[in-house]
Amino acid sequence: MKKILLSAVLVLFVAGAGYLVYRYGGSQNRQTPPSSAPSSGQPSSRAESSAAPASSSSQAEEPSQPPVSSQARQPSAANGTKRQPTEIVQNTIPLNWKKYTLRQSSQKKTIEGKTYQQYEIWDEDYQVGPKVLVDPSDGKVYTWTASDTAPVPASEDPAFDKTVHTVTGTMVDGAMMSVVLKTPDGSELVVRRLGIDTSGLTSMKIGDKIKVTYTGVIKGGDTSRAFIKKLENVK
Repeated sequence: MKKILLSAVLVLFVAGAGYLVYRYGGSQNRQTPPSSAPSSGQPSSRAESSAAPASSSSQAEEPSQPPVSSQARQPSAANGTKRQPTEIVQNTIPLNWKKYTLRQSSQKKTIEGKTYQQYEIWDEDYQVGPKVLVDPSDGKVYTWTASDTAPVPASEDPAFDKTVHTVTGTMVDGAMMSVVLKTPDGSELVVRRLGIDTSGLTSMKIGDKIKVTYTGVIKGGDTSRAFIKKLENVK
């Protein structure tokens, strides 16, 4: 009888314990909020606090750069380039550089203790006009002839004036490449024939009158600052 009572009490005890476990254990599971993401309409304060530092961090990592000026983007006009003496001469002296050629002389010219680079103007195989001097210290261009006492600024030299002049002389001598004319003032001009317009030169006898067309300057018998253009017979 006692065994039956003990068995009944044990069964009731086990059943009660099971009931308590089921009741309180289930209620705790039901009261635990689900770990779901907040709805899109109501963001959590934690998300807001975490987003703010991210924005400040990106600004710290990528500081704004000052705008670059147009002067910094574009190289200087004199970006290491240096004009050559021949280019300086051709830009200074207004000659037809398709017709004439500038050649550097093998010798430099020293005048009053100053040394210049020396160039010559050539028309085909003939040296014409004055010598050209370039000051290596400042690139200024001058001209020079045997009758000069000092270099002449090329921009002021009348040799490069485009005004057309004529002079008529009487032929006193002639050769294959030139003629010798005596002008009314008694000077003798030696004028080359090759490389210039001789379409109007039909006779070359001693005593013929020949007109010389030129630009620049002829002084007496000095044609070093003249550029001969044409020879023709006149009556």
